[in-house]
Amino acid sequence: MLRANPGTTGIGVDIAAPVLEFSASELAAAGLTDRVTFIEADVRSLEPRPEFADVELLTCFMMGHDFWPRAECVATLRRLREVFPNARRFLLGDTARTTEYADPDLPVFTLGFEVGHALMGVRLPTLADWHGVFEEGGWHCTTTHTIETPAASAIFELEPA
Repeated sequence: MLRANPGTTGIGVDIAAPVLEFSASELAAAGLTDRVTFIEADVRSLEPRPEFADVELLTCFMMGHDFWPRAECVATLRRLREVFPNARRFLLGDTARTTEYADPDLPVFTLGFEVGHALMGVRLPTLADWHGVFEEGGWHCTTTHTIETPAASAIFELEPA
């Protein structure tokens, strides 16, 4: 996104310092270190910061299921609206718990993903669960892009409600 949009800057937020270190080294290799700031924090409990006020686009990929259970997900979605007051769009992509496959047709990645999370005590939301929290969380889902691989995955295009 940075290469496609000269002059664009970004803020990367992650709870894991090693992920931020890896990301910083990748940006350095790409010559983009001057355009991204990294913050080590848990997005589920972010507090407002001056640098968040100008953010127009939020992206979150493959970690939205960590927002759950439902009440915590709604609270996190609301918090993101407060912490990023000028965000005009939020692209949220995640793999959800499957409900539409018969057991013999369940894709192997999906089975592994769901079993792995179940062993960690993480209940994955279904796509219907996701659609049930957006409005209450302060967001309106304008489009859902379903993704075949991995199964039951989607990118939700959200706008402030």
